[in-house]
Amino acid sequence: MLGVYTRDFYRAFSAGGWMSGLAQNPELATIFLLAQPQRREETYQQLVQYVQVGLNWQRFLRQVEVLRYAAWCGHQFAGYGLEKAIPADVLAYIRDQYVWNAYRGKVLLNAANAVTDTLKSAGLDVLWLKGIAAASLCYGDIRLRPMMDVDLLIREDQIHLAHDLLINAGWGYAGAPRDVWHYRSYQIHTYNHAYQRVVPVDSGMERVWVELHWRPASQRLVPQLPPDAFWDAVGVAKDTQHMETLSPENFLIHLCIHQAKSNFRAHLSRLDLALLVDQYVMDWDQVARKAEKWGLQRMVTAALTDVQVVFGSKIPPIDQSARLSLGVRYLQQQGRKATYTLLDRFDITPYQLLFLERWSDRFRFLGSVLFYPNSHDLKRWALSPSTQILYMIIKPVRLCVTLFVRIFSFVFR
Repeated sequence: MLGVYTRDFYRAFSAGGWMSGLAQNPELATIFLLAQPQRREETYQQLVQYVQVGLNWQRFLRQVEVLRYAAWCGHQFAGYGLEKAIPADVLAYIRDQYVWNAYRGKVLLNAANAVTDTLKSAGLDVLWLKGIAAASLCYGDIRLRPMMDVDLLIREDQIHLAHDLLINAGWGYAGAPRDVWHYRSYQIHTYNHAYQRVVPVDSGMERVWVELHWRPASQRLVPQLPPDAFWDAVGVAKDTQHMETLSPENFLIHLCIHQAKSNFRAHLSRLDLALLVDQYVMDWDQVARKAEKWGLQRMVTAALTDVQVVFGSKIPPIDQSARLSLGVRYLQQQGRKATYTLLDRFDITPYQLLFLERWSDRFRFLGSVLFYPNSHDLKRWALSPSTQILYMIIKPVRLCVTLFVRIFSFVFR
């Protein structure tokens, strides 16, 4: 399901105009109109038109579930005064998402506060990351954003003390995720430890996961990003009085990095970015300097381009800054036909197109496809028929190798 709707989304992106590309999918068009942070009169008129024509509400529910925008879309429906136009079962589903997000968010918020207090009592520095920080900085209401776990950033030299503190506090160590393609050197590429605990709640017991990060992101994903990159500026979370999170500029870069993973959370990160840009006055020069310093110009540009195209956000670097507009010009130079072919055949996103020219010869391309399951370095050879056939052969081989390595690592761990 995810692949289908993700492909629909990016096919609409490349169809010569955002809303014209969504004309064949009014349900997806309605979702992204609702997701826009600013309520505008023209948006309201378009929503009314879609609702009056008639939507396939079951398809709407499936797509909004994949994008994880259900609670936010319900919030926007209420803001536009269109709740009466929603069928009862759809409205009930949206309200259930409100209830679940509130329940799960409260549990995770309490766990984040407890872990932060434990670490701060020993003199450790703690910053909130990802979902728990986005719910505080961007939404202001935990009911509007789904969250799965708690992600906290600590300093690299404090990870061992933090580990001992959590173990003594009753948290069970769930291990460090291992990169299957770097099994022998996984410690170099690992950047967090996971902990779990069953905590009492009103309705019984609930399992909570907490991840301690000593790097903002994987070293393989962003090799130039230092472990202490985000400690130069911090902000205070809205939901608490003393819990610190990233500054808006650092959090913007943080969200851009995690949007690069291109998994099911990328759509949610895009909405987080749109809300962040809408609510805060950014120091765009600072963002540009840091992106250039850490080698993230294209990553930041691509993420902001997506936000600007999808949500209509006004982002000055996309229009003015020469350092951050390189990726936009690159997208414009590709041509609609080649871009559409890449998006449709290989399920490659416009964001990933910015990385396609990293590999310049066939040997490195094959190595990329074979040994990196999430590689998207297909630009030069993706349109060649022989390479398409070769890729179809490599894909099952790669899956077999992955399965073998996973079995090997499980048996001999």
